[in-house]
Amino acid sequence: MINEKTGTLKPEEIAEDIIKGLQKNKIEIYSGRQFLLRIVNKLSPWLIEKIILDTHKKIMKMRETKEGRRKIEEMFKNIELYIQFSTL
Repeated sequence: MINEKTGTLKPEEIAEDIIKGLQKNKIEIYSGRQFLLRIVNKLSPWLIEKIILDTHKKIMKMRETKEGRRKIEEMFKNIELYIQFSTL
C-alpha cells in the first residue's frame, strides 16, 4: 500500500513484487506506480525523463546528510532482508 504522505511503498512490498517477478522469470519488474510510469513513457518520454531526473536529484540530496544516507541504507537493507526470508 502506498504511503499517502510520502507517496512511497514499504520496502517489504517492493521486495514482494521483485520476488513475484523473479518467480515468473520476468526481465522487467515493476512495483507500485512504476507500471504507470511505463504507460506514461509510451505517451510522453520527456515527462518520464523529467520525473526520473527529479527523483535522482532528491536521492542525491538525501545522500548529502548522514540521516539521508541512513534512510537509504535502511530501505535497501529491509528489501534485501525481506527477499532473503521470503525465498527460504
